[in-house]
This record gives sequence, structure tokens and C-alpha cells, in this order.
Amino acid sequence: MDVCHCHALKRVHVASTWHRAVQTPYLGTAISASHTTSITTRFSPATTKTPGYEILYLTENPMVALFEAQALFGSPTKPGGVIANPARPLVTLPISVTLSDVVDLTDGAQSALIGTNAQELTGDWQAFGTRPISLAAGSPHAGVAPTQQLAVELFRIGAKGFITFSAKVPEYKVLGIFTQHLVLGTDKVEYSFHDMHGALQAVTIP
Repeated sequence: MDVCHCHALKRVHVASTWHRAVQTPYLGTAISASHTTSITTRFSPATTKTPGYEILYLTENPMVALFEAQALFGSPTKPGGVIANPARPLVTLPISVTLSDVVDLTDGAQSALIGTNAQELTGDWQAFGTRPISLAAGSPHAGVAPTQQLAVELFRIGAKGFITFSAKVPEYKVLGIFTQHLVLGTDKVEYSFHDMHGALQAVTIP
């Protein structure tokens, strides 16, 4: 992967519905991303010692949201291959997204510009930070994962989000949103839900 060519990536406009899985006590904060600045993920090298950017992950359908949140295990492509996780009783929310300046990494022509592919985008990233220190110096197998390097660069050049493949269910897509780059009046991420009293509540960012 060559993140130096990220500036050449095409920006697209997204106006569609995506999904997120949450626990019911957190329905009102389902799209809050302030806590993500210190959480290491596939597309963020942030830690509590080295905070980073806010990033909100959404999925293209409710099933993928449940797999990404580890509420489902197995494979949806095999008969009887899906197992529910009783320790993760989650609900899924449809999230309406209107967003400009999004990079679509599932577009083969775009991923070719930076020399990446689905295997690299969905593969091993967690072990990059835990492999032996002897491998870290100048090693392509340790340090900051390629997906994290990519997202850092996309954030730096002002992209508002990116579409990539789900790591849990690679046949489907996920949307990563840099919430700090959203512009009021141009971008909008919103959803609604009924609270414990039955009242309809609407939540919007920015």
C-alpha cells in the first residue's frame, strides 16, 4: 500500500441508509464517536497515550452490523453457519447518511491507485502492534498497520469518510466517518428511536 497517492483518490457523495448495532441503554448515543479518539481499531492507531481522531463505523445492512459488533458468529454464506452470541443482546438502527468527500476503497480502480486490495484492507491488523520488538524497526510486519496508515492519511487530507469491506463479513461493506470533518448544512448523520416512555427521539450530527 502506498498512502502517498491518497490525494489522487476520487471523492464521492453518499446519500443512503447504513446501520449500527448498539445496546439499548445507549440508543441515544449510537452515533457518538468522542470515545473513539483513544481506541485502537482497524483504521485508527489511537491509544490512551496517543489520542487520535474520531471515527464512526456503520455497515451496509443490519446483519453485518451484528457481525461487526460480535453479536453474531460464523458465516452467513453457509447453511446453519450463523450463531447468536447471548452475551451481546444488541439492536440495530438504520442511520441516514448524507456525506460528501468520501473515498470508496471497494472501487477496484481507486484501490489500485494506492496499491491495495480487499485482502490487505480486511486482513491482519491487530498483531502489528504486538509482534516481537525485534521485528518493529523497519519491518513491514510490525508497527502501525497499513489500514491505520491509510486512514491517518485520509484524515490528514480532509476526507470525511471511506467505504471499505467488512472484516467480519468481507462480502459486504462498511462506512467509516471522520466525524470531526463533518460540515453543518452540508453533511448529516441522523436516526430516530423510541425511548423507554414511547416518545420518538431524533439524533443528528453535526
